[in-house]
Amino acid sequence: MKWLLPLLLCSALQARTFYSDDVRVAPLSDHGNIVVGSIWQNLGWPAKMSPKFEPKPAPTPKVVVKPTPIPKPTPAPVIKPDPTPKPTPKKLSKGQQAIQDMLKKNRERLKHKTQKPSRVPEKKLSLKEQHLKNLDALKRKNQSTLSDWQSKRDQTLKHWKKKQKEFLSQLNDFKKATFNFESAGVPVGPSKLKKPLVTPIKSKFHVIPGAFDISIKNQGKRPTCAAFAGVRAVETLLSAHGNQKDLSEQYLYWSAKPDCQTSPCSNRGSWVSKPFKNSSRNTYPDIPLEKACPYSKFDRPSNQTHIPLGMGCRQGSVQVKDYQRIETLDEIVGSLKSNQPVVAGFKLTPNFYKNNGLVTYLNSKSGGLMNEHAGGHAILLIGYIKLPSELQKRGEGKLCFLAANSWGEGWGQGGYSCLTERWVRQHRIKNAFMALKSAKIK
Repeated sequence: MKWLLPLLLCSALQARTFYSDDVRVAPLSDHGNIVVGSIWQNLGWPAKMSPKFEPKPAPTPKVVVKPTPIPKPTPAPVIKPDPTPKPTPKKLSKGQQAIQDMLKKNRERLKHKTQKPSRVPEKKLSLKEQHLKNLDALKRKNQSTLSDWQSKRDQTLKHWKKKQKEFLSQLNDFKKATFNFESAGVPVGPSKLKKPLVTPIKSKFHVIPGAFDISIKNQGKRPTCAAFAGVRAVETLLSAHGNQKDLSEQYLYWSAKPDCQTSPCSNRGSWVSKPFKNSSRNTYPDIPLEKACPYSKFDRPSNQTHIPLGMGCRQGSVQVKDYQRIETLDEIVGSLKSNQPVVAGFKLTPNFYKNNGLVTYLNSKSGGLMNEHAGGHAILLIGYIKLPSELQKRGEGKLCFLAANSWGEGWGQGGYSCLTERWVRQHRIKNAFMALKSAKIK
């Protein structure tokens, strides 16, 4: 037993807990700028009111006026003594003279090879000329930066266009993967989630730091959306602290279905309350890395959890520490402002499947009809954008919630979209809102 205490102390020192209220302050990445900027334009905000998602130019250098140097006094002349006459060199023989001449030529040849070309002295510029030269160099640098960013943006939009074709070819699979689920936990009256937002929205947008540094994933044909949203919530909280982890959706789906862990079952879908609860009650990290417990996109109707899981699925790396059930829209905004990602469930409308980065209530039936058997789907909310006055007048609410999906980069704008407040109020699923507050890694 002597070895047990040092081992426990070592484990405690190595583990680290990440909280939502002490995340790093960081600007949007280039990818985040492109996503938010594209959605911003699709919302209808005028260009002159843009939050300037492009890279900021370097500041103009300040003109520094140097003081006129004070001339130094002329020193008194130093009288040097007469040089001592050098002795007359001895007269060399012809052979000795020939050797000396040859050595002299070799020295000159070597000096010519190694000597650097003399620099032409630069013309000394005036203060104004130097300032104009600096401005010209700065302008060229800014143009190069903006040109590189524009090129990257164009390439990203082209990539999304290509992925959109792949998404449309898989759309029927995604529709079949939705399900009618009821979230576990304390019931919440529908009136609370249907109440309009009261919190004043001052900033034009807010995004959890690091939320766009995580790649968009694809759940394939399986009804595992809640597992993907839950895993992304943990990854987002860690990313906000500059810690990148690729975690296992395969494990979280298995953890959410206790009735399907020892024997195969056909019950479709899940919610995050059970795996979050199980993880928080563990005495050790239980959620493994993706490479240790890889996900399979192929559905097994009679074996939803794909048991038996591999041994790598027991190699836990991260643990959920604290989470909170959300009951109102104001709590959603408060959680996002506190950099807490929110897992959310909705009944999907036709315009959710095909959108340009904006899902509104007024266009809910665009592209088809919705009935009471509409499928349920879980996504992750990572921020919000204030709606322009035109959309507010149309009754869409004060803001739209930035959502990260698990249908690949062909959905919305690179896998992201913004859901208006009214759409969220109308199509939310009861109890299906959970904010992640803290997580722990080894």
